[in-house]
Amino acid sequence: MPLYDYVAVGVDGTKVRDQMVAQDAEHLATALAQRGMVVRSVREASKERRQGSSVRLKPRQLVALSYQLQTLLDAGVPIVTSIQELLKEEKNPRVRGTLQGIAASLEGGATVSEALSRFPRTFGPLYLAMVRSGEEAGTLPDSLRKLADYLDWAETTKGMVRQAFVYPAILAVIVSGLVWFLLTGLIPKITKVMADAGAELPVVTKMLVAMSDFLVNWWYLVALAIAGVVAAFLAMRASAGGRRIQDAISLRLPVLGILLHKSCSSRFANTLGNLHSTGVEMVRTLEICRSVVGNEWMAQAIDGASRRVSQGERLSDALRPSGAFPALVVTMIHVGEESGHLVETLAQVSRFYDREVPAAVKAFITVLEPLLVVCSAFVVGFVIVGALLPVFTLIQKISEGTG
Repeated sequence: MPLYDYVAVGVDGTKVRDQMVAQDAEHLATALAQRGMVVRSVREASKERRQGSSVRLKPRQLVALSYQLQTLLDAGVPIVTSIQELLKEEKNPRVRGTLQGIAASLEGGATVSEALSRFPRTFGPLYLAMVRSGEEAGTLPDSLRKLADYLDWAETTKGMVRQAFVYPAILAVIVSGLVWFLLTGLIPKITKVMADAGAELPVVTKMLVAMSDFLVNWWYLVALAIAGVVAAFLAMRASAGGRRIQDAISLRLPVLGILLHKSCSSRFANTLGNLHSTGVEMVRTLEICRSVVGNEWMAQAIDGASRRVSQGERLSDALRPSGAFPALVVTMIHVGEESGHLVETLAQVSRFYDREVPAAVKAFITVLEPLLVVCSAFVVGFVIVGALLPVFTLIQKISEGTG
């Protein structure tokens, strides 16, 4: 059903501007009349407003909204009343706009999943699939609780993985800035002093002088080279084939590859378990897992598995040939299929990775931190020694001359 923008006047003369889903403008006017309101103007909403494309909630806002809505529904509060109660307390304009849009759709006769689908940037395929399944099974509060738990877990895991790269990035920026300052600021001054004194530069310093001259005179070539590398990387990411190659290589990197593989496998197992537990059909479940796994090489493997499952194969048999997933995941899925307790075994896999991902992050940081410190110390030390060595040489010659 279409979404309409309308202006109406209430029994107390208050003008109301809002939205509602209705079969047509006449049905909208009838629905509002039953609430004591008289329509002054009505028109079908623009495409952007119909899709709610201008609104996107932050992950933590969506987690809080899901928990709050689940709590109210568990208490027996009707869905429209629950939305209205949340609107009374909510201050954030983005959340309020989302809730108002959902309420307008529900009052117009839309289902919860239809109302949420107006906001595709906030409620993705996974969210909509679990809500739709919960509606059909009459277990919407349980679906919302699982969604809130899943989104909270996903955001926490993403934060842990992101944290692993914060320290290396900060250290790389600081060291690069320091080396750039030494090469373009200090080295030219020392070179001038040595040239005025007629002293010979050590080999190390000559190397640094050559690097300094290149950076000072040809800095734009360095900038172009960096821009070219970034552009080539982004161009590869723009194509499925390029992403697949990059992601396959990333999973084979020492230490980092282990972390990324465990993180992606954790997302797959957790998403698969949540969707399957709410009754979403397996092929549709795999389609959604493909979109959230976070690695194109593994996503291609899920595509292949989805095709084989649609042809009647069991999931474990469909996943095994690709080699993209850890043996533990495939074996546990096989055990779950054999025992008829796939949801429970997937929950066990998820709990396993809940421990493994933080351990992998810690291992990555433990290995990377000392390695970065040693490399940074070597680079900075090399530049400083090269900068100070001619000064010491010049002082020694002056001392010998005065002696």
